[in-house]
Amino acid sequence: MASDRSTLDIEQFIDHVGARLAVFELRPDRQFYLVVANQQFQEVINPNASSSADQRPQDLLKSGDVELLECVMNSCLESGSAEEVELSLDSGDEVSWWRMLISPIQQPGFSNRAEHPWVLLNCVDITKHKRLDINRERMLLHLEQMVDVAYDGFMIFDSDNRIEFCNPAAESLFGYGTGELYRVPLEQLIPIRLRRTHADYVHNFLTSEVQAKLMEQRSPVTGLRKDGSEVPVEVSINKLMIGDQSGVAAVVRNISRRTEMIEELRKAAFEDPLTGIYNRRHMSRIIHRELQRTQRFDRFFSVVMIDLDHFKRINDTYGHSIGDELLMTFVSKVSKCIRAVDVFGRWGGEEFLLILPETRAVDAMSAVENIRKQLNSHEGFDDLYGLTASYGVTEVLSNETTIEHILERADKAMYQAKHDGRDCSRQVL
Repeated sequence: MASDRSTLDIEQFIDHVGARLAVFELRPDRQFYLVVANQQFQEVINPNASSSADQRPQDLLKSGDVELLECVMNSCLESGSAEEVELSLDSGDEVSWWRMLISPIQQPGFSNRAEHPWVLLNCVDITKHKRLDINRERMLLHLEQMVDVAYDGFMIFDSDNRIEFCNPAAESLFGYGTGELYRVPLEQLIPIRLRRTHADYVHNFLTSEVQAKLMEQRSPVTGLRKDGSEVPVEVSINKLMIGDQSGVAAVVRNISRRTEMIEELRKAAFEDPLTGIYNRRHMSRIIHRELQRTQRFDRFFSVVMIDLDHFKRINDTYGHSIGDELLMTFVSKVSKCIRAVDVFGRWGGEEFLLILPETRAVDAMSAVENIRKQLNSHEGFDDLYGLTASYGVTEVLSNETTIEHILERADKAMYQAKHDGRDCSRQVL
């Protein structure tokens, strides 16, 4: 045991220090016992205990790490140098965290170090910082979980533009398995034809003062999947620091479905869904444009209205599926007979419209006759179940005023062909 004089000296010493201090003695039973503690140390110990002498650490501190504390205290005595350990203490109401700074007491007169060595325990409250660390770890864990299940791909590139991190969505987007994208260079995800341009863009971004570029600020880009296929994506990029190295974080969104929908809408605005040729709305635009060109340059063009003969009877006899096949076959045959500059579209039902730029009515009649003969050929008869058509031709000059008048004349000529026995063409100028 330490002498009363030694205990008094150390007690006077620690009472004048603004810290939570206690002195423990290692006795022959190889257990540590409290020698003395100051008033501040009372904040550390179990509220149901008191800092009276001869108590062991487990009597004072309610913690599952007391054995670790004693182990470090022994190590401190063996090494003769200060050591530290962090402990969580449960006071009943809440958990607190303390950093225990342990130092061997070697000052002469304080203890007989050889027989009963002492250690000084300095307790520093780190609860606030520890809770911040725990909250930060929880936030990082939640963030990691959110990134892992996110719909968008998330990627981090180092200063060499190699992938340091990516979530499962990014791996799936580019067609790679778990972990296969680690350390893969960015250019591997870009089609070869676009790599130089993209590299210049990345360089300009990294050397600029701009910190981030959001999706709505950038045009969609094209990514390259593992199998060589391409995928349209939108990307947000943001500069960041990885340790002392710069890097880039990127959020990558697959817009394939959106691109498909836009293409579907675009086609719906221009194309007939069954035959694939222009629809009525777009044919109206083309007639308007062609009329403006004719008026501006004092030129001409012709319009042909086409109506299939007895088409309802064919539908009723063979069914609508056969009728649809006949419409597509008819469109295919007409498309092979016309020039590249001619415009062919479905006006509605079994009616079609043909626009022949820079063509007089007489030449338009010849073109229509060629179409009619092709349809009536032996091959055409077999493919079209004997289907024929009636044609109405009108010529448009630069003094034309409205599209409605043009279509009325073409329609009138077509009905004249119907009246004259069908499978023929008529014109109205």
